[in-house]
Amino acid sequence: MAKVKVKFLVEMSQTIDWPDDEMNNFNYENLQINCDPEQAEIESHDYELKRIAVNGNEYEF
Repeated sequence: MAKVKVKFLVEMSQTIDWPDDEMNNFNYENLQINCDPEQAEIESHDYELKRIAVNGNEYEF
């Protein structure tokens, strides 16, 4: 049986309650750290395949 490993991109969204008194620390890095895929919702089920490997070897259609 072949082992197929797929990496794909998914569009997700999350609403974060950011305290008003911490908005002076609001920057890209802090926002990225506070994103939690487990708390996010999938926006689109139209996934973009990024990389495919079959039995450990890259595969292209």
